Amino acid sequence: MIKYNKEKLLNGRWKFKTDSEGLGDYYPRLVVRFFQKDCKYFDTDYDDRDWEEIKVPACWQSEGYDYNGIAWYRTRFVYSPDEQNNVVRLFFKGVDYFADVWCNGYYLGSHEGFFNHFYCDVSQYLRNGENLLVVRVESPNDTNVKVRPYEKTLIKGALQDVDINDLTVNPGGIYDDVKLLFSRDIYIERLKISTFLDLNEKEAKILCKINLVNTTVKRKEVDLEVLLCPANFSGKEIRIKRTELLAPGPSEKDLWISVNEPVLWWPWDMGEPNLYKIDLRVTEKNRLLDRVAERIGIRDLHKKDGDWICFINGKRIFFRGTNYLSDQLISNMNREKYEIDVGLMVEANMNMVRPFCVVEKEEFYDICDEMGVLIYQDFPIQWVMSNSSDLVRRALPQARDMINQLYNHPSIIIWCYGSEPSPDNFEKLGMALSSASAREDPYRFVQQGNGISEWKDLKDKYNWPIDFHFYCGWYPPETIESAFEREPGLTVEDTMEDLRIVNKQLLQFVTEYGSQSLPELASLKKFISAEDRWPPNWRIYKNHCMQEEFVLQRVGNPDSLEEMIEKSQEYQALQLKYHTEFYRRHKFNPCNGALQFIFNDCWPSISWSIVDYYRKKKKGYYALKHAFNPLYIMMDWPYLAGEKAGGTFSKSVYIVNDYQYEYKALLVKWLILDSTNNALESKELSCSVPANSLTSVDEICWEVPKGACNYRIRLELRDSKELKSFNEYIFKAV
Repeated sequence: MIKYNKEKLLNGRWKFKTDSEGLGDYYPRLVVRFFQKDCKYFDTDYDDRDWEEIKVPACWQSEGYDYNGIAWYRTRFVYSPDEQNNVVRLFFKGVDYFADVWCNGYYLGSHEGFFNHFYCDVSQYLRNGENLLVVRVESPNDTNVKVRPYEKTLIKGALQDVDINDLTVNPGGIYDDVKLLFSRDIYIERLKISTFLDLNEKEAKILCKINLVNTTVKRKEVDLEVLLCPANFSGKEIRIKRTELLAPGPSEKDLWISVNEPVLWWPWDMGEPNLYKIDLRVTEKNRLLDRVAERIGIRDLHKKDGDWICFINGKRIFFRGTNYLSDQLISNMNREKYEIDVGLMVEANMNMVRPFCVVEKEEFYDICDEMGVLIYQDFPIQWVMSNSSDLVRRALPQARDMINQLYNHPSIIIWCYGSEPSPDNFEKLGMALSSASAREDPYRFVQQGNGISEWKDLKDKYNWPIDFHFYCGWYPPETIESAFEREPGLTVEDTMEDLRIVNKQLLQFVTEYGSQSLPELASLKKFISAEDRWPPNWRIYKNHCMQEEFVLQRVGNPDSLEEMIEKSQEYQALQLKYHTEFYRRHKFNPCNGALQFIFNDCWPSISWSIVDYYRKKKKGYYALKHAFNPLYIMMDWPYLAGEKAGGTFSKSVYIVNDYQYEYKALLVKWLILDSTNNALESKELSCSVPANSLTSVDEICWEVPKGACNYRIRLELRDSKELKSFNEYIFKAV
């Protein structure tokens, strides 16, 4: 997050009025009778004494307004001229969705987009003393989200229309900070920092692309001074100073820094997330004009074209992660809450997170930088968007804003432009956005879209790196008919075992998988009333995102609410373990990563989450944490329907090692137990495991006794000091 030289927050209690009829835009001559006193809300003489007050920043829904449409904000602030800082910019960090701004009755401009920062130069409009700021915000309902088919026209992603949020809520308002930025007559508009790493020479080049604005009508000779120093480790400082001549208006300057033996930024499971601080000062004859500070990480990205074979600092990586939407009302989030969420991800052995069709507040990205969690960043479009050229024109500047706003975060490695898009959107909107993205940021991976059912044609035409979504064991198989290989003897059973017959090409990168479960009873009681909880009022449950037909298909007909909660969580844990182990058994052959859907509930609901809205962990959280252990022992799964009694049980045992170092002396033990815990067969063996590998270490061959019985297999992996990994599988003989 960029830190500015001098700023003043305007947050607080502002005057607020909804305007469903749009009267606030009108001048008195255009309205009749007493309405002439209730229009032109941006005027300095308008009397707002009867308006309500609202907290800024906040989505207006968080303040109790169940409303969509136009609303007006007015606030007064004191400004005292400063001879040293004569240029003042009014800076907005987040307004959802359209914004028009006035200062002291002067119109400053219009803006579209919920996440993209924007500013207005207010230097010539400010008065010594009290000033009036007015903001007209419009957050319209994009489409009738109750009826399909439809095409969305606003860039709001998962905030309004998705199967994990409240369809009755469409966030609106000034939801992030509003501030004044002060500088002299030359200011820094943007600082984009790119790192180039020579792994052989142990040297890095840092490119600082500096956008400056000279607000005078004269040429100016200025000094650009850069200090590069460690932010979270000990090391040397580097200082660079260069003189530049600036013409009136905007200028762009490139400044290079050489770093010998750079300390690299790594994901947490590959090394340390080392960060540098860059302090940029613009001076004229030793007089400070403007200054910004930013943090960066030096790291190298490389990916095979048309594939997901990815390298960070020369080391290949397997992605283990999740999808994430912090809160449908993003203003509810702050740094402390983001720290809790990202901390829970790291605790669950995740090295990647995908902000699902949303751009989070910038604190989230700071924390991922600090904790070493990679980011697969969605542009906020999802499902079927309008394919009009008008939307393309409106979306392009927002895509550029997203890149430039988040550019300096080393944790971000992927930009994606469409979640489960229609083929039409993929080929037009997605193509336009991804092409613009590659021009704006040629150093990160760009994905035209993900989860596309028409994958075969698009893979061939666009050399699209396959990025697929699998819900085997939740949704019926016909929803992804194109994913299965229909070979003789192979059938689709509508279970998680359908993964066995998917086209292996589609495993290159799995960016969604999972199933629903209910939260614990204490959480459920907070948003479903006693009379609706049991017997279930399915309409209420469905309003809170539960897909009751699929839940009941997987858990049967429970006799109590407690049983339904327990069985749904047990099934989710089983399904997540099955999927995760399947993808890890295909590590690099061809799978390069798996992202579970979804980490938490973004409102009080019943979804695919493994952590509920109140941040209570479900059984699925612990199952995923276990299965994502970077060093992990596992085996081919027994058939869910049962193994043949009297037949031969033959399964391979594997060790997957995602760490970048070898384990030379490990002890493997497997044990087969019957239903009374009697040991029937066991074996111990020693092995070594290469760095970043999948190793088949043994084959369990066992003659299953005749007769129906339940069995348990326990696997253990130890070194000389401790248990490194364990696993258990339960199966029945039939």
